[in-house]
Amino acid sequence: MPDTPRARALGKELRAAREAAGLTMRELGDALGWSEAKVSRLETAKRALKPDAVEAILSVLRVSRQQRD
Repeated sequence: MPDTPRARALGKELRAAREAAGLTMRELGDALGWSEAKVSRLETAKRALKPDAVEAILSVLRVSRQQRD
């Protein structure tokens, strides 16, 4: 679902969560074994956000189950 309103909204929320955690795109990418560019593409909806990728990001950012819902 790249570059749809829903994907852009999710990417925006992921970026906000990353920033709230005090991580840069590079730091998040390093923690996930991804490039900074991949993190950027996910946050800007230039790349499809798959459920497992979202789960991995939220886990690294330590977002609680309540917040995820």
